Amino acid sequence: MQTHTPQTRRRNGFTLIELVVVIAILGILAGILIPTAGSLIRKANEQADISHARLLLVATTIAFGSDKLGNGSYTAIEAGAAPLPYRELLGAAWPRSRVGGDYFTVNVDFTLGPDDAIQITRIVDSAVQVYQPGEAKFQ
Repeated sequence: MQTHTPQTRRRNGFTLIELVVVIAILGILAGILIPTAGSLIRKANEQADISHARLLLVATTIAFGSDKLGNGSYTAIEAGAAPLPYRELLGAAWPRSRVGGDYFTVNVDFTLGPDDAIQITRIVDSAVQVYQPGEAKFQ
């Protein structure tokens, strides 16, 4: 007489419940990480704009001190090229705002006090924002 032993069936793959649980966990992680990544990108772009504003402030001070720059308004000329007085200090390209997308504008008027003589501006959503060097931010 032959005895029948139940054959154990080998599992190849994952069950539907296991897959649903993994997908749910990935969805929760994505829901947490995507807003955080967006916030980090915004902060990085803001810091890049602040660095560009500092660079323009220093370059303007140096250019004015060496009599290469007069009072007036300076921004990118044709195809993003830096104005002539700045090319020696900045190279050929004029910085563009990472937040607003437009080129920065430097307004120079040394007839004003030293704190107000150089003004760096950017345009964000049709609003002009001015760089505040003491606070290291745009307002």
